[in-house]
Amino acid sequence: MRAFGSNRTKGKAADAPGIMERLRGWMGEFGGRAAVLLLALVLCAIPPVFLNSVFGYLPLLALLLAVGLSFGYLQVLKRSLVFSEESLVPSCERGTNVDFVLNFQNTSPLLFPRFETHIYISDLFGDVDTQTSFSMPLMPREKRDFSFQASFDHIGTYTAGIQKIVIYDLLGLFTHTIHNQEQHQVEVLPRIVDLEKVPLSSQASADSLKPLQTLTNDDLDYAGVRNYVWGDPIKTIHWKLSSRLEPGEYLTRLFECFNNPGICIVVDTSAPQYGNESLMFVFDGVVEGALSINQYATKAGLDSVIAFYDKYHEERRVRVINALDFAVLSDALPRIQVKDGQDAIALLQREGNSIHGQDNVAFCTSQVSEAAISAMIELKMRKRNPIYLLVTPPSLKGEELQEFVRPLRRLDDASIGYFVLSQAEELNQEGGR
Repeated sequence: MRAFGSNRTKGKAADAPGIMERLRGWMGEFGGRAAVLLLALVLCAIPPVFLNSVFGYLPLLALLLAVGLSFGYLQVLKRSLVFSEESLVPSCERGTNVDFVLNFQNTSPLLFPRFETHIYISDLFGDVDTQTSFSMPLMPREKRDFSFQASFDHIGTYTAGIQKIVIYDLLGLFTHTIHNQEQHQVEVLPRIVDLEKVPLSSQASADSLKPLQTLTNDDLDYAGVRNYVWGDPIKTIHWKLSSRLEPGEYLTRLFECFNNPGICIVVDTSAPQYGNESLMFVFDGVVEGALSINQYATKAGLDSVIAFYDKYHEERRVRVINALDFAVLSDALPRIQVKDGQDAIALLQREGNSIHGQDNVAFCTSQVSEAAISAMIELKMRKRNPIYLLVTPPSLKGEELQEFVRPLRRLDDASIGYFVLSQAEELNQEGGR
């Protein structure tokens, strides 16, 4: 959740009520004011019954006049309030406070007895996440500034500021609500962690040539053969040579390897069926984990590329070296959503089958699936160095967490490194969580 703070008032953030709750609240408030007005009218109507003179009607006339004047007063006030909002920074790093300044001006010679300002922050999915309100008067022709701080705890693009302003009349019987149509956006950037050590390799390309058996009696464009292992494409089997072996044994063609001593980081923006808050937590971990590994590899002199499906469902490969590259990644990366993650797994499998790929392949995801684990094992069989980075929400603990990550034992059996974590900082811990 995100918190509000102010140099004038501090309000406890509350979840936005639903439409029915807001309607019941409005009816309760309006009904209370209407009941008071009705009671006053009944009391003022008693004297004319017992005093059959013009003086008996004076209280009732005075009340009606006061109500009419108060209503007319409100009509002037609602056209006299000018407000604006500004943020001192258009973007910030996750977890930092952003200062907002709200400007109010009374352009009329009348007093604003009370107006109530509601401020809010959205969540990653466009819904209201937290909100609070404050009330103040405004003297004739007065200008007043109100500042508050908002803490943004998750990456993404958010809207924040004034949601609505409620103006009250002199008697508090009538109100006028101004809904703010302008949305102030804040871009919350990932917090990249300086990693101490990531098990990256620059020897995978050389190792992949060790099992080669040189052939001289075939003019096809391949470098050699080796025994078939599970996961090898069927089309690479050398059927002619395999026919000379024992039944059930096969030889696979090995083509010239052009792998680079670098890393491909596959980012999976899908997630299991979590709530919105947990989805934002795992999105932070996946993106920040990928960027932190990217920074570590770049500092180590390795070629690094981040692969993902963008918001238009097109495959993208972005090299993040400077701020401009990061802006491209931030604009193209889709927000997290509940899906099965098959697209990212297919991207991981294509990277494994590529003869022009990177030595190291990191898979940053919040999902655990047999297909992804099999793809990682296949990468290992192809003499690549796979790394599985699994991000889980902080609320997933104990036996529930152990049951969720149980399938990853297959990675242990295949000597594949993996991390289980809830935030990128845990990459500096042995094995994460």
